[in-house]
Amino acid sequence: MNANVTSVVIPVNEEYYAIKQGINPQKKQGIEHETLVLKTKVKESGYTQKIKDNIMLLYNTIGTEIFGNARIMEILNCSESTATTYIKRLNKELEVIAPVNGQGKGKYRFL
Repeated sequence: MNANVTSVVIPVNEEYYAIKQGINPQKKQGIEHETLVLKTKVKESGYTQKIKDNIMLLYNTIGTEIFGNARIMEILNCSESTATTYIKRLNKELEVIAPVNGQGKGKYRFL
């Protein structure tokens, strides 16, 4: 008998297991779903049309990149206080961005 044997257990991929069992696996929702959620929240908000348009401009321009006040000021050609207001709207009110740790203070990313 050889005592130098190692046993490894590898878990089955859930999607593969569902297919093998004849069950429809849950589809990943993806960016289209995330965009729809954001558009719905913006549309249903009580903001003026200009603010709604600016929020969509930010989302479409920034995408998945990490951003802060300076990036918003660049895109909207606005003051720092206006950029801060947009961050508050996106973070606290609409809840469509989240703070990013390890990238410096005041950095965010769209969810």
